[in-house]
Amino acid sequence: MGMHNTSEWRQGGRENQESRFEGRRCIIARAARTCFERKGVAKTSIADITREVNITRELFYYYFSSKAVVVDVVIDSYVDDAREMLASCMSGEFSTLHDVLTATIGCLRAWIRHDAENPVPMAEVLRETATWQPVAYRVAGEAVAALEHAGALSPIRRLVEADVCGRKIALVGAMDAMISRADLSDTEIARGIAPLFD
Repeated sequence: MGMHNTSEWRQGGRENQESRFEGRRCIIARAARTCFERKGVAKTSIADITREVNITRELFYYYFSSKAVVVDVVIDSYVDDAREMLASCMSGEFSTLHDVLTATIGCLRAWIRHDAENPVPMAEVLRETATWQPVAYRVAGEAVAALEHAGALSPIRRLVEADVCGRKIALVGAMDAMISRADLSDTEIARGIAPLFD
């Protein structure tokens, strides 16, 4: 199963993705992300963020109208991280659907966990903001898009929306399993969801 160039898919998503991470706005968003991952969203104040990058409160409000807006930008950055990891994963050659699904599951596992006992700090931020499920669904959509662009999915089944939704739900379930059952291997998870991708 040959892989296709993923650069077109990688450039997809939000049209303002590049401008969102340029200049001072980017620096403030990254500082907010650091603070949220260190202290939690509720315990992080705007003063904490401004102190992290040594700017005034007024300058923060010039770039972000509220803390909620910067929270949304940070959450979007987690999806961007997953998109980049998936693009890197899809740049290889795979001979079978099982191989490409196993690699995709491994990529998603790396996005979620440092190792079997330690989820990445993002997991706590998403839990605290009650956005884990919506973000997991968005990332599952990115994974399905990556698989489609890589030529890993049947072109006939690709057109059926119910199949796309089923694939996204299967990947969300796989990510939930990775969080709750670190003992499951990438191969076992891939085998479990493979029927929805044939």
